[in-house]
Amino acid sequence: GVVGKLERGFAYYELDFTDVATESYVRVSTGPVDDDDAPGLYLRQGNRPSLTQYQEMLDSGSATNQIQIEYVAGQNWYAMVVATEDDSEADDDDAFVIWAGANCLDNC
Repeated sequence: GVVGKLERGFAYYELDFTDVATESYVRVSTGPVDDDDAPGLYLRQGNRPSLTQYQEMLDSGSATNQIQIEYVAGQNWYAMVVATEDDSEADDDDAFVIWAGANCLDNC
């Protein structure tokens, strides 16, 4: 996982599929560093997501947000992490962790 900090309420990542088998499922997750709710997670293929342009989004209000996507070789996926709704200041102190990996059992 990568520990990140929100800048003006947002952080962006390009997902790296180097260690993922071609045509497999990948789980992308976010969680807080402290006791807060997990920050919102937005995913988009081919370009950075925004609040209005994304393919997958989850802001569950729980300790972890997890989205499963199907990865096919040659695809680029991007993630945006967003401050939780109850954080009215959305300042740089909103530390979180984001991680991604193969979503499988046994033959990973």
